Amino acid sequence: MEVSLSQEDADRGGSDGDAYDVENSELEDLAGLSVNDILKKVWDNIDNAYEFYRGFGKLHGFGVRKGDSEKDREGNLVRYRFFCNKEGSRERKHYDRVDRMRVHKPEIITNCKAMLSVYLDKNDKYWKVRKLVTEHNHDLTPTGMVHLIANHRRLTEVAKSQIVGMQAHDVFKSEWEQAAEDYGLCQKQWWCQMYEKKEMWASAYLRDKFCAGYRTTSRCEGINAYVIKFSKFSHTILELVQCLDMVAREYRNKEMLL
Repeated sequence: MEVSLSQEDADRGGSDGDAYDVENSELEDLAGLSVNDILKKVWDNIDNAYEFYRGFGKLHGFGVRKGDSEKDREGNLVRYRFFCNKEGSRERKHYDRVDRMRVHKPEIITNCKAMLSVYLDKNDKYWKVRKLVTEHNHDLTPTGMVHLIANHRRLTEVAKSQIVGMQAHDVFKSEWEQAAEDYGLCQKQWWCQMYEKKEMWASAYLRDKFCAGYRTTSRCEGINAYVIKFSKFSHTILELVQCLDMVAREYRNKEMLL
């Protein structure tokens, strides 16, 4: 369904200046809205309009992305469009290339026309609906899987607090001691050596250290060098699997000896 409002019709809509936080609001509030209700919605800023349509997409099983916009002569944003994440299509030239070396990637866009277009009413400074298209040309995502869509993947505040809490020094120490007790590692030399170097690898001790995105690869390089000692370029798949099995046994044996 494609519907749009003239500016006079939109002026009759009610005000809704509250931000739509999808994670903290009830999606049932959006479920009760009809097309006419959406056409009458207004927002006090563009972010609220986007959050509303994102919540609408999450409720109905599709992702949302920001589209094109328009500014006035003063550089102020006056129009914005939000699309279904399957809007658009792959250019024909990508299908006709004769020198293609890779197979075509699966199609993830279907030229879906579903969208919400909003504009800024300069009289009352509210964002209002200009056009709404609700029909999709693809299957919608089931409710139980909609959280896997890219712009619906968000951690709740409770989950964030849990992650931050687990990185505290005391929590790390207690979890380490519990793991050592559960698996009988208290007397293992390699286990004790790893704990002594915890400031070099445990995230709980690195949170206040500036690393400029650098990560050590010494452990990976050490394992790679160890594997190369047992493998050859001439090995078949079967020989390679047997080689990796031997590497794993030798690696575990060294840890047990420590």
